[in-house]
Amino acid sequence: MTLRSVQSAFAGRSPSLGAASPGGAAGFDAGGLNVLVFEDNARDRALIKKFLEAAGVRASNVHHADTIPAALQVLRREAIDLVLADYYLQPHTGLDLMDETRHSEFDVPFVVMSALDDEAIDRKALAHGAYGFLAKGELTVERLQRAIRYALAGHRREAMLGRGAERDTLTGLIARAPFIDSLAAAVANRAGKGATVGAGLLKIGALAEINETLGLAAGDEALRLLGQRLRRAKGPLEIAARLDGNMLALMMTDFLIAPHAATRGREIAAAMAEPLVLGAVATPVDLGAGIAAQAVTGAEASADVAERLLRRARGALREAAPAEGFRLGFAHIH
Repeated sequence: MTLRSVQSAFAGRSPSLGAASPGGAAGFDAGGLNVLVFEDNARDRALIKKFLEAAGVRASNVHHADTIPAALQVLRREAIDLVLADYYLQPHTGLDLMDETRHSEFDVPFVVMSALDDEAIDRKALAHGAYGFLAKGELTVERLQRAIRYALAGHRREAMLGRGAERDTLTGLIARAPFIDSLAAAVANRAGKGATVGAGLLKIGALAEINETLGLAAGDEALRLLGQRLRRAKGPLEIAARLDGNMLALMMTDFLIAPHAATRGREIAAAMAEPLVLGAVATPVDLGAGIAAQAVTGAEASADVAERLLRRARGALREAAPAEGFRLGFAHIH
């Protein structure tokens, strides 16, 4: 992929043309913007960076990655405001990175770029959740500014409308519906790739006693602390949720064999089962964990697989046997 026509257009353009400033025509503070460029072509990457600088973005705020793991590392390390993602990077696409950011709970808007002005790619990117599409061959500073402005504004508006429905207000974990959607999406994304997907349910048995003996405020504090504990314990590609009153959940992905999911579930359960300190009192958690795992073949609808994983995880939770300070059950779905 090259940007020959872009290079010609840029050669005669002053880098200050169209530069954004707070409250300026661009409608965003470009100087404070952190951008990740997901691009595997060095020439394209350099030219996109020049366009970003011409739009007012500081050179030090333009970050680069050419693989999905590298991009996720940047997202964990930097406060990224926007991702400019090339559509096709062998063997992945910018849409694959979009999926992985959602699985990792990174809330960042995407603008997809392609070497060609392909309407099919445009429609596919927008349907996938991108906030804009840019053809590299027709890129200008003004078009880049407009795409950034629309992406930031659209993402901010959707966040304001959907934040309450997406997150559990007490723990900060995602809520039931988006968790189930994410689990189904993970199954669909890994169909036929030889991956195993796991679902874990974590039941807090001590919550009723905490509410009765220490009060509802203490029960809320216990859930808040356990939510923090689960967020710290989960991996970068795992998603944590609160399904209902005393039930937390975890989505686990990319295991080669099902027993690896059981091992991971045991690690998470051990981290969650440590006693809570509420006030000056160390309170047992009384944790029960149910883990289910299945190799994804693509032969079934992803929503059906997700529903079965959760159902079997509940069954494993009911049959959980005592382990090292908690109870653990595991179901391998063949």
